[in-house]
Amino acid sequence: MAYKALYRIYRPQTFDEVVGQKYILQTIKNAIEHNKIAHAYLFSGPRGTGKTTLAKLLAKGVNCTASTNRPCNECDNCKAIAQGTYPDVIEIDAASNNGVDEIREIIDKVKYAPIAGKYKIYIIDEVHMLSTGAFNALLKTLEEPPAHIIFILATTDVHKVIPTIISRCQRFDFNKVSQTDIKLRIKDILEQENIKYENDVVSLIAELADGGVRDALGILDQTIAYAGDNLTGNHVRDIYGVASTAEIVVLIDNILNRKIKESLNFISDFDQRGVDLVRLTNGILNILKETVIFNYSNDSSNLELLTSIQVEKLGSLMNNNIAFRIIDTIVDTLANFKKVNSPRSLLELAVVKLCTLEEKITTTQKTEAKAVPQKTITFPKAEPIRRVEVIPEVKPQALTETINIDEAINPVKSDKDLNGKDQMITFTDKELLNVLVQASKEDKDFVSGRWSLITQYMSKPQFSYAASLVIDGVPFAATENALILGFQLAPQARASSKASNYKLIISFFNELFGKEMVFYSITDEAFKALRLDYINRKSLNKLPQAFVVTMPEFIDIKEEVKLDAKTEKALELGAAIFGEKFKVKE
Repeated sequence: MAYKALYRIYRPQTFDEVVGQKYILQTIKNAIEHNKIAHAYLFSGPRGTGKTTLAKLLAKGVNCTASTNRPCNECDNCKAIAQGTYPDVIEIDAASNNGVDEIREIIDKVKYAPIAGKYKIYIIDEVHMLSTGAFNALLKTLEEPPAHIIFILATTDVHKVIPTIISRCQRFDFNKVSQTDIKLRIKDILEQENIKYENDVVSLIAELADGGVRDALGILDQTIAYAGDNLTGNHVRDIYGVASTAEIVVLIDNILNRKIKESLNFISDFDQRGVDLVRLTNGILNILKETVIFNYSNDSSNLELLTSIQVEKLGSLMNNNIAFRIIDTIVDTLANFKKVNSPRSLLELAVVKLCTLEEKITTTQKTEAKAVPQKTITFPKAEPIRRVEVIPEVKPQALTETINIDEAINPVKSDKDLNGKDQMITFTDKELLNVLVQASKEDKDFVSGRWSLITQYMSKPQFSYAASLVIDGVPFAATENALILGFQLAPQARASSKASNYKLIISFFNELFGKEMVFYSITDEAFKALRLDYINRKSLNKLPQAFVVTMPEFIDIKEEVKLDAKTEKALELGAAIFGEKFKVKE
């Protein structure tokens, strides 16, 4: 006798055996019980969620000869439909029969009465594959079929079904089946088959099935064929390339301890074993989710993947703030997998980024910084302009060969400084590093969120010029009262760093952010150099101590107004005529 797949052996024969879709089941059962059968149904939803199964149960129910509890599975009609030999249930695969001729053949046969039962049922699977002409040919018959005809249309892509077809059907949207329901179904089948198994097997299969019962039974079938009658979690992992929870926990532990080499070796090992790296990344996300929930609730009953020991260890290594920052990177990585040809390269870059994740300054440092008054900003008369200080101790070799940090960080030199005009704001790389040390994602998100509003200020006379100076800038890093602003071109950074412009921008930022914000204008290239310097210092644990951000010093310039001879003569005449009442306003 030919082998029969598990999903065929254990296809539900009654409504009570169906997994999930409770409201659909109840609606159809009520319709059969009260003889309120629609002439056309549309079943839509993901694969393996019970569309074809319910179509056949509906066909059995309306043609069952029992008086109650239909389908009974005892009468001749129920048995014939279950065996696929019933003449009044016609199944059509629209993927291979999608033309006008095939639909016209159906229409020609619709007028004939059923042979054995009360209704003739047409089950059209993957109906979205029908051509436009075939849909139009079916339209009139679907709208006004004979009383003995029921159409059941099934599709995994309802958006491709034309609206005029949908409007003529009673529509049911099938959802993915929950992992809990799938686990119960798998356990039931394993017990009926007398197969020994570890609980890990059931959880892995339910996760891999992604809401599809048929997929779950297919995975179970393959695992049994591979492992025999004693299933373990490693059997499923070997077949489908799944990393164990314990392995993922070790990977996260390495990331949190900034062990770049060990983390990359893990990914290399996973790749060589054929582990699905996209699924691995999802696994990292799920473990982080459980850790965050445990940190908030301290309730181990919610854990599905982690043990109490594992979640407590991870919780001791990271607080929720760090966990959420890692989660943001993981989510971005998952979103970008479809854009690249090498998932491994993208995941490796994400891991390196996580291993060098910026930390906020400690609570003690924050307290010390906040203890100094920062609310009042003054613009004192200038002392001699400060020269750029370059901290020499941790200069990366590759960086010093290609980029002069002194020039890169301050690309805004002015040939008018000696004349007392166009005074430029300068700052040290130590001040820039201080911003990076204190920067946080929350502060940057706040600045970036308000940044999109700058275009609205272009039409306001009092802010339009300041807005135009910074609109092309990009906030690279931000603290509570400071930000590093990057420009693609050096002239743009230079324009915003002129003393007169700087004051206008400070006033504008006060309006835009609702608080005073010191800013440092640098080029994109300069920030790359600064960022690399920061990472090298951090890896050597030589970052400078955080200190309070203060407003740069600059000269309040007033240029002497020179008038031509004609204007001066007119002013003298005005003074002679009006005397003391005549005043000239600059």
